[in-house]
Amino acid sequence: MNTPKTSMEQLLQEPPGLDVMIKKYLRILRNYRKMIILSTLLIGGGWIAYLFLQPQTTTYRAEATLRLNHSQDDSKESIRRTRNQLTAVLNANQLLWPVIDSLHLNFSIENDGLSAEDVFADLQIDHLSIAGQYKLVRKDSLYQLHYRCPKKRKAEVCIAENIEDNVTLREHGISFRLNHTFLASYPFKKAGEITFRIKDQYSTLQSLRARIAHAWRDRKIRNFLQLSVASRSPDKAAWLSNLLGERIVDLYNQVNNDDGSGDLLSLQNKMHLAKKEWERANQKLSDFKRRHPELSLDRLFLEKNVLEERLTQINDLRQHLSEKLVELKTQIDIDAQIITVKQIQSILALNSNIRTPFPYTELQPLIDQRSGMRNQNQQHHKVRQNREALSEIIRSVRENTAQFVSELKQENHTLLQRITQVEKKLQTRPEVDAELRKLASQAQIKSDLYLRLEDKYNQTRIAQKVPENTVVLFERAIPPPYENPYANLLLKALMGIVAGLGAGIGLAIFINLFNKTAANSEQLYDRLRLPVLGSIPMIEKEKNASGFANGKNKRRSQLVTLDYTPTLASESYRELRTKILLMHQNEGLRSFLISSLNPGDGKSLTAANLAVTIAQQKIPVVLIDGDIRRGVQHNIFGNQKRPGLSDLLTSKATIDMNNISKIIQPTFVPNLFLISAGSPIPNPAEMLGSNKMRQLLKILADRFGVNILDTAPFGLNADAVMLSDRVDASMIVVRAGVTNTDVLLQRLRQYPELGRKLKGVLLNMVKMEEKRYQMDYQHSYYNY
Repeated sequence: MNTPKTSMEQLLQEPPGLDVMIKKYLRILRNYRKMIILSTLLIGGGWIAYLFLQPQTTTYRAEATLRLNHSQDDSKESIRRTRNQLTAVLNANQLLWPVIDSLHLNFSIENDGLSAEDVFADLQIDHLSIAGQYKLVRKDSLYQLHYRCPKKRKAEVCIAENIEDNVTLREHGISFRLNHTFLASYPFKKAGEITFRIKDQYSTLQSLRARIAHAWRDRKIRNFLQLSVASRSPDKAAWLSNLLGERIVDLYNQVNNDDGSGDLLSLQNKMHLAKKEWERANQKLSDFKRRHPELSLDRLFLEKNVLEERLTQINDLRQHLSEKLVELKTQIDIDAQIITVKQIQSILALNSNIRTPFPYTELQPLIDQRSGMRNQNQQHHKVRQNREALSEIIRSVRENTAQFVSELKQENHTLLQRITQVEKKLQTRPEVDAELRKLASQAQIKSDLYLRLEDKYNQTRIAQKVPENTVVLFERAIPPPYENPYANLLLKALMGIVAGLGAGIGLAIFINLFNKTAANSEQLYDRLRLPVLGSIPMIEKEKNASGFANGKNKRRSQLVTLDYTPTLASESYRELRTKILLMHQNEGLRSFLISSLNPGDGKSLTAANLAVTIAQQKIPVVLIDGDIRRGVQHNIFGNQKRPGLSDLLTSKATIDMNNISKIIQPTFVPNLFLISAGSPIPNPAEMLGSNKMRQLLKILADRFGVNILDTAPFGLNADAVMLSDRVDASMIVVRAGVTNTDVLLQRLRQYPELGRKLKGVLLNMVKMEEKRYQMDYQHSYYNY
């Protein structure tokens, strides 16, 4: 029969609900509010500063709608091909060039406040006009036009002088007529020249394409294409959209409805004739190559390149070996000569296709022998024999290397002669080479002509089978309403602030996701979903703390509850004492187990201070140091370690009050008694889980008002788990910023006995800033 689960076990096993998750994330935002505010200020403030530094311009988009008319007999494949054709028309240069020419999109005046209508009464340019910078300069009552090429970066060149009215520059593709009414009043002396620029074809085309966008309004049928164009003027945006729509309609219908009525038979005949000419040209080229196999230009050039590469390799090798021979002749020390000989060996090894002039098999054993005799007397006969043998081999290497260099010089001379012969062959029959190039060029031309005719023939056949479809301008674009640039600026600024806020929130959630510790009680509850009994601040050790008479206690200064000074730490322990006494009064709980996941979490100090606060209420308290492995309670209170708990459990004495009283030690705190850990034993888990321990705790519960049991960390051993069934309630100490809450939850789920009587967790060593407001309140209260 399964026993019903307690509420604590349900908290450990059931997943959190939606309301719990919402509260959790709200607490995360509150805990990381400083970081979120800082992120919002940095990102949002930087974005707003960037907006104010940039020129404020508003971009308008006007939308026109095209409708694609399909025939009822068209198949899905035909409709898909038609849509692809329409998309191809949208990206065609043939569509965009007329728009660029009609609107002069590649033309711009660089003087602020001037437009093309101010300077020119008539202006004619197109996309083929020469790109560059042009300057209009007034000289006396006439004008000059200067040009600067952006690619060559040369000085300005005067391309037109004494301009009076009409000017046509055919080389630059520009024709204009000046607006003398405006230019007569323009202050050339003060403002300088009037500068205008013509952009190149590619950048102009890319700029226009970036301003055009299209999308299918109906995603299923896709009969309506929405076309939009961006511009700084609402009227110009609408005009551009309608102009592009009309151009698309004309160009698409012209391309799509071309029935390909060309003479297929004529194209087929031309194609067959071009194929025959191509085959005839290939045959002539093959015959010529068979008649002149030795004069193949490619073969002679290849042979020349091989000879020149060989010549370069030999010259480099000669130079390196000659340098090393000079070093070898000038060196006196035999060790330096050995190094040079090895370098000569390395040079020859790098040129694997070069014949090695002499073997090196005898050199290395002598070098190894010399290395082994470095500590011996240099006048020893074996050392002298080794040095003489090495000198003989080095002399042989020098002579053979010099002979090898001479052989390389002779081979160099032979290669130069062969290269001269090849060059003469290349120069003696240039007419044959010219004929070879001519025949190869003719064959290539015949091949290109045949391929072009074949492609045209296939396109014409396909065009005759394409069904007729039309595109119409369904809705013309209208100018969008005018927008206040400051309202747009405000919207962008708000977007930057929202982005900064979102980045801060995302970073907070990201940090919280990978941070498995808790810095305050709210984070601890979010991660464990267990009752938090309280938060204990970090207790700093006093540097000049006085010890007890025996000099062993070094932690008395951390017993902050000894006096009634209203410090933050002591008040935190008294809040915990109040909760423990309420459990004692309302639920009849008399024995409490205190443990932690890891050593160093502060469980022993917590148990000691809690016992002091309860004893101050004139309630008899016994503090049992159940951490037999590393008990420290006797050091905290300055008592003896032996006899203790382990001594009684391992003895043969019966568990009664008479024997128990022998190990109970009074402390300097009234109403507080201590049972120390005792002597170390090899089997503490078996002793703590024995029947003697059960009897001991039962007798102490009847004798004292409150029993506090300090146990070993349950993350390292199962001592606390075995004792949890022998007490009324248990409490776990969690160290702020250190204890891994995921591991703690995993351990609690592994030991349901410990969680069954768990009343909550206590957060220890919290930073002082977390509870500063409480300390301010307490000081103001006690100083009233």
